[in-house]
Amino acid sequence: MNIISAISSLIAGIRLTLSDVSVRKLATVPWLSALGLYPFSLLIAYYAHPYLLSWVSSPSDTFWGSLYYAVAWAVVGLVALLGSLFASFLVLLILLSFIQEPIARRVLVLSGVTIPTSSGGMLAETRALSSSVFRALGMLTLLAPLFLISLALSLIPILAPLGIACAAWILALQCFDPVFEVLQLSLKDRFKIAFNNKLAFAAFGLTVLLVAAIPLLGFIITPMAVAGAAIDTAKRLRKTTNSDIS
Repeated sequence: MNIISAISSLIAGIRLTLSDVSVRKLATVPWLSALGLYPFSLLIAYYAHPYLLSWVSSPSDTFWGSLYYAVAWAVVGLVALLGSLFASFLVLLILLSFIQEPIARRVLVLSGVTIPTSSGGMLAETRALSSSVFRALGMLTLLAPLFLISLALSLIPILAPLGIACAAWILALQCFDPVFEVLQLSLKDRFKIAFNNKLAFAAFGLTVLLVAAIPLLGFIITPMAVAGAAIDTAKRLRKTTNSDIS
């Protein structure tokens, strides 16, 4: 997986979600949920901006002080916007993880991937559901500290690009997570794939963040990103002779 492949998969996911009726129907619920969450994230960024700016700089009467304040104002504004959007997407993807899985499953099937099936029976279904819940909680537990680190780095102007890249990587992992859940991958395998393709994941997540920052487009990108993740995973599965998609 490389950066170009990751971005092209995201574009393919956008096209498929818009063109395929079955995928578009599954995306309706995430779209309606994100429609309310998206303006809320913008409101958070608006009110958080002056508070975060006071940590970094303050108005000055000198030329260089004013220049530094102007740059800090722009950087903090961008960080607040991207941070609030990322937090909103993270919450949305966690809350809608079970709704996103049908999208991932449908796109994988359309891409010709064989989906693992349960052995059947109430006990097997209960175990599968319990494992899914524990994996979701484990993912949240592991990603929360990384998110706090990326947020802290984003507040330091010189380290802001690193913080944004880290946040984008986390977002990409959340987009791929429903796909990994359908394929019944362990948490270890999920993080292995994400770390082995860290630059591509960061590019994927950053592209999602940039699209999300565009008014009227932000609330529809989430299910499209999951579709793109499924397409990318399917492409890598076709290139292997076994279940190793790292």
